[in-house]
Amino acid sequence: MTKQLALPFKKTPNFCNQHGTLLVIHGWGVLLLGKSGIGKSMLAFMLLHQGHQLVADDSVLLCDNQHTLEGQAPVALFGQLELRGYGIIDVRTVFGSDSLIKKYPLNLAVDLIEMTPQSMQEYPRVGWNVTQKLYNGFAIKTISLPIADFSAMPALIQTIVQIEQIACNY
Repeated sequence: MTKQLALPFKKTPNFCNQHGTLLVIHGWGVLLLGKSGIGKSMLAFMLLHQGHQLVADDSVLLCDNQHTLEGQAPVALFGQLELRGYGIIDVRTVFGSDSLIKKYPLNLAVDLIEMTPQSMQEYPRVGWNVTQKLYNGFAIKTISLPIADFSAMPALIQTIVQIEQIACNY
């Protein structure tokens, strides 16, 4: 008899499922957003190589925990990272148990945008395109970031986090 996992995908007033990847970067919960195939998981893989931590890949469960928005992975996906063209890796096996966190507060979202001639016109050359977006009723600063040179993205994401932390006196 096959044992079935009870997945917490029920929609309740305090819970929602968000497509994306949640990492802990320099002590901040950073939700990577973007269309399927944009490179969220590959970016997470590169950031894990630099010592950051994974909370959830592909599906992030967001919930209100005493007036703080927290994210976690669905039970069946915890500790897994899907790399397009390769498959699923077990993060604990590759990076060690310290590379995983079960749940973490969300501080910032970064929406990865495909670089096209149109997106080059829509986004400023200097500064970030910043909005406040609602995630499960919480307003979270969301930075839209066109991808120009993917190899520079890990350093750019880390720099964005550090700049935002300084702005918040973190």
